[in-house]
Amino acid sequence: MKPLRYRWLALIAAVALAAGGLATGIWPDFREVGFILPWPTLAVSVLLAAAALALGWKVRAHVKDPKHKPIEPIVASRIAVLAQTCAVYGALLFGWAAGIVAYELALLRFRPASDTLLLSLANVVVGAMVCIAGCLAETWCKRPPDDSDRSESDQDVTTRRGSDQDIPEGEGGYARNRRD
Repeated sequence: MKPLRYRWLALIAAVALAAGGLATGIWPDFREVGFILPWPTLAVSVLLAAAALALGWKVRAHVKDPKHKPIEPIVASRIAVLAQTCAVYGALLFGWAAGIVAYELALLRFRPASDTLLLSLANVVVGAMVCIAGCLAETWCKRPPDDSDRSESDQDVTTRRGSDQDIPEGEGGYARNRRD
């Protein structure tokens, strides 16, 4: 799995910002339809970010000390996918809500602030928090480049191949053993 590129997150947020601003400007009733997340959904989004951080911290503890904090590799990869999903979701939420906020701020000189503005500002803040939490949890899920487990297994393979007893490995290994 490839790590997230922050440029892609910025591009996603920028496209969502433009789409949110244009959609709200073209269809004035669009913001009332339900494309702004309500308060309970924002609370669930904050819980999702907290869960990604907590699970990412668990993987980080395993990477730092694998003997004391065991974790299955498939679970660690699923946590990394959850972290990436949180980052992309946060970037989309941030951009979309920022577009709606920009439109609402442009209308402030013609009418008083509506409750949509406050909810949109909350969406922007929660979107930024979820994106940052996802990016942070994803960095915690990366293995260090100088992995001791991998280097020990590589040394074992070279030691076996270099010894007097050539252990047949893979396709054709038995044929090499028969010739000797």
